[in-house]
Amino acid sequence: MKVAVFIGHGLSADSSWDSGCTYGKYTEAELMKPITESCVYYLRACGIEVITDAPANRMNMIAQVAKSNDSKVKLHVAFHCDYYKAKSGTLPLYYSEEGKKLAKQMNKYVLKYSSLKTRGLKRRTDLYELSDTSAPSVIFECGSIKRDLKTMRREFDAIGFGAARGICKYLGVPFRPIQMRLLNALTYYEKRIIKNNFTYNGKATYTTFRKALKGKKQLNCALLVTWALQKIGVLPNNRRIWLGNGVNGNGAPTLKKKCKVMHPNKRWYRCGLHIGDICGWQWGSSKKNLVHTMVLRGFDKNRPIWSTAGSSDVAARDLSRMRATYERKPIKTICRLK
Repeated sequence: MKVAVFIGHGLSADSSWDSGCTYGKYTEAELMKPITESCVYYLRACGIEVITDAPANRMNMIAQVAKSNDSKVKLHVAFHCDYYKAKSGTLPLYYSEEGKKLAKQMNKYVLKYSSLKTRGLKRRTDLYELSDTSAPSVIFECGSIKRDLKTMRREFDAIGFGAARGICKYLGVPFRPIQMRLLNALTYYEKRIIKNNFTYNGKATYTTFRKALKGKKQLNCALLVTWALQKIGVLPNNRRIWLGNGVNGNGAPTLKKKCKVMHPNKRWYRCGLHIGDICGWQWGSSKKNLVHTMVLRGFDKNRPIWSTAGSSDVAARDLSRMRATYERKPIKTICRLK
């Protein structure tokens, strides 16, 4: 399976630089680069061969279409954003009926994981990148460079993640990057925690879900994440972790080998978060052990949706009353699964 995914704008046919639309210091080409890179990463994680110009962005539109046609790809996608006077929301452009099906799937999942709204889909017959590709093609307008700037900057990975899942859906390819497997495992335990009437206990130490089920049915945020990591094979059974100023617990050595570990010590919106990132907060003295461990699921209204177990919401995908409290604190540690 081979697809083409390109950054909108970049080099012109005469080798001059084409930044696309601009707003202040921001350009379309620079904003679309991390979104395209993210989409390419997740597609390759699903075993799909990707023809792309990311991250170098050294191909003009004519060269992109020629490369796509010569490579006999199954589909052609280019990421763009609309100019500053445009209304807010995604606007995937297509030419053929197959292109429309692809645009619909991509749009569906971008909206699922990001805070972007949509202006619907639009057929265009006057765009070279749509009409001259051999494969079904989509120009994915991610939003207005002015009205959706914050979302495109903060949620670049969520947009790329959703776009990749939509492409896989269109192709009939299972979407199985490790981040998706982690989210599915969290959902698996969240449902069973509700069904079995678990209660929150910050001091609970059950190293497996089975032991907790046979014991007092207690959990906390770190145990929920631990069990999910065990389920996808990142952690062995009876190895648990929690995150604060660092990676702690008897599973820490294993997790560190399978993650990129960062210590940004910044508010969430300055951390460049990726879907599936395991984030740890800690404040006050480490002796008090005031920590919280969460996994980023997506975004809603420019705020993150977390998988966690909080003191007032054991099955939460956000923190209920505690959500704003934690988000005001800096993230001390991020574990990004490789």
